[in-house]
Amino acid sequence: MAGSGGRPERFGGFHFVNPGHQVPLVEVIRGRKSSDLTTVIALA
Repeated sequence: MAGSGGRPERFGGFHFVNPGHQVPLVEVIRGRKSSDLTTVIALA
């Protein structure tokens, strides 16, 4: 997926755990080429 957009350093993902009202957890997923800035922005 990261390669199809042309800017793999700006790729990241989120995994929302369900059910949200019982498990308020979001996982931030780095891509292989995700930049540190992309990860910091995702975590913010």
